[in-house]
Amino acid sequence: QYLLALAPQLKAKLVFLPFGIDTRFWRPLEGGRVGEAKTVLSVGNDPNRDWDMVLKVASICPEVHFKFLTRRLKRRQCPPNVELIVGDIKGMSVSDVAVRTLYQESDLVMIPLRQTLQPSGQSVALQSLACGTAVLISKTKGLWDPSRFIDGETIDLVKLGSPASFKTKIDLSLSCSARSLEIAKRGRALVSQEYSAEIFAEHLQEICSR
Repeated sequence: QYLLALAPQLKAKLVFLPFGIDTRFWRPLEGGRVGEAKTVLSVGNDPNRDWDMVLKVASICPEVHFKFLTRRLKRRQCPPNVELIVGDIKGMSVSDVAVRTLYQESDLVMIPLRQTLQPSGQSVALQSLACGTAVLISKTKGLWDPSRFIDGETIDLVKLGSPASFKTKIDLSLSCSARSLEIAKRGRALVSQEYSAEIFAEHLQEICSR
């Protein structure tokens, strides 16, 4: 949409093709989650992740257990309710299987972002939803498909740069598990129907054949 507004004369040459993920690998935990711990997960090393925001949110939610998977933080920076896992998914210091388990065992995946046109957080959001876990993400200009990822329907969107807004949505998600499970269910259905690797390959082949 941004490119079309910037260069409408290129409309015939622009194609929106969202990438897909392996929905057979990224899948919910068989038998559902075990235990009553309320866990919020945040993952990523992208420079557009707002880790200062993450730390502020954790500080004002002392009753919530947070897990952070990143190499951008040090243990001394984290409040006591944070479990820091220092790692890099792309560098394979943490395996995809381990990351999948983190998604599956979490109640919520939080993706705080800086303002960006880049679709930052897309991989984590799609993987999390495919694993059946609800996603809470900052609303940026780079949200990759706002017509499908709708606040309160398939994802939860949060005001940019507002720790209080994150806390409000976290409290709502953890106190109303039925709501979160329903959002995650619709999110997983959306990812399976529109964002699988197979669908991506089919659309890419169609574009190339044209």
